[in-house]
Amino acid sequence: MRPGTASVATTQDGSLAALTVAGIRNELLAALAKQGVKIKVADCTANGVIADAAFRPLLAATVANPNATPDTTVLQQFQQSVLTIATRCTR
Repeated sequence: MRPGTASVATTQDGSLAALTVAGIRNELLAALAKQGVKIKVADCTANGVIADAAFRPLLAATVANPNATPDTTVLQQFQQSVLTIATRCTR
């Protein structure tokens, strides 16, 4: 694609996705730290979660409709991913 040819919708979706990734990562890091999780483990978990494949459906749903709650299945997969990654980060 040549510079200046991206549609406004594509640019906005990309920007929204980037902000969403950063926001979720930071919120997760803060929530874990507030619960007493060591910063190293909280940081590892937050970074691991946003890189995990289970995060993609949540991100897609959030970008598609930021005001809607994602499907229960999407949320459950994401929650399981957080637990798995957090366990891995404690080792």
